Amino acid sequence: MLVYLKKPPFLMIFWGGFMIFIDQWSKHFAERKTSSILLCNNGISFGLPLPIHFTIFVSIFLFAFLSFLLYKAIIQKSPLEYTGFSCILFGAISNAADRIVYGCVRDFLPFFGLFKFNIADAAIFFGGVIVFFVFFKKASTGTR
Repeated sequence: MLVYLKKPPFLMIFWGGFMIFIDQWSKHFAERKTSSILLCNNGISFGLPLPIHFTIFVSIFLFAFLSFLLYKAIIQKSPLEYTGFSCILFGAISNAADRIVYGCVRDFLPFFGLFKFNIADAAIFFGGVIVFFVFFKKASTGTR
């Protein structure tokens, strides 16, 4: 059996912390060393403007809910599921750190000229894809 199945909380914290470090470092690098223009995203997803109090309330609720789902996935020993939830949770933590420190989420990676995103956004997206895949697979096999 692989080590990551035996010690998921330790490895999730390690990889999550590493992802947060890479995300924050890449934003700093893009801001200081390249000609890339950082977009300061004051809204939630895709820059949707919402009052800051509502954003904080929703964020706290989602952190608690995601933490519960992550805990449940660890207890059920579902590695794909806890990988997906940890990607979402640590991506959200990195974006929340931006919001606390800078007052916005810093985006800098262009996506075909449509919008800009960051590494934390990519982690959230891929975590969502993993979770969707796991739930779809569970639904098709009838397992919980």
